[in-house]
Amino acid sequence: MLQPDQARHIAENLVGRGIASGATAADAVYVGERSLSVQVRLGELEGVNRSEGEEIGLRLFVGTQSATAASSDLSHEALGALVDRCLAMAREAPEDPYAGLAPAELLHRGDLPSLDAEDPVEPDPADLRARALEAEGAALAVPGVTNSSGASASASANIIALATSSFAAAVSGSRRFSKLSPVTAFSACNLLRSSSSRTRPTSLCGKSFCSCT
Repeated sequence: MLQPDQARHIAENLVGRGIASGATAADAVYVGERSLSVQVRLGELEGVNRSEGEEIGLRLFVGTQSATAASSDLSHEALGALVDRCLAMAREAPEDPYAGLAPAELLHRGDLPSLDAEDPVEPDPADLRARALEAEGAALAVPGVTNSSGASASASANIIALATSSFAAAVSGSRRFSKLSPVTAFSACNLLRSSSSRTRPTSLCGKSFCSCT
């Protein structure tokens, strides 16, 4: 995944290559994301997943005709082929008098405001596992919770860059979250009810005064 300055540069460069090839206007957007997730169940590790990917999309205009294409290969040769393909598509597209870029006077000028939306420290799997175990432990301590379908803790970060014929900017952000699936006696009874078509004279959980009957 690129850094914000790199992402803005590659989007700007792609727009410039589109204009140089014959487009009358262009815009490009880069999106990069990475994520890490740890899953646990009943105090035991269930799995660890990590993913990372990036893609850039290009829109080229030839008068009132336009087309869009995207690539996950950011090499110089692949982006050159992307420009050629997108331009050929635009020249065959129907005219649309309402398609176009936002007027330059409506675009932001100067540096973007800092939103403090990114945590520069990426947690390691051990930290996420501890958070998932803590969340599951808190749920199992609640009266009435009898089991757990698992808990997870995740962290992700992303970079987004946008460039047009007269504008370019990039932003970054990150987030962390935990989720869990506690099971109560009542929810277990409902699960048994949905998986059985037989009529029982007592409650599905075997308790005489259970509300699931």
